[in-house]
Amino acid sequence: MVRVELRATVEMGGAGGPSDPGRGKNPVDFSTEYGFDQWTIQKKQKIRKRLLKVRQECSKQERNHRIKSSSS
Repeated sequence: MVRVELRATVEMGGAGGPSDPGRGKNPVDFSTEYGFDQWTIQKKQKIRKRLLKVRQECSKQERNHRIKSSSS
């Protein structure tokens, strides 16, 4: 039987992570590979969503700019 310990630490502030335990929200002490992997996957998903929104917004602005410049 393998015993795994996870300690939860909640702090006020910005986002933190396994490499940043002193600042922000660091939900779990990542002493296990699984915990670190899960945190990394979730972080990457959030970044991808944010990038997708930014790209959509940029393409929308480009379209609007093209429409305005072609109509004048």
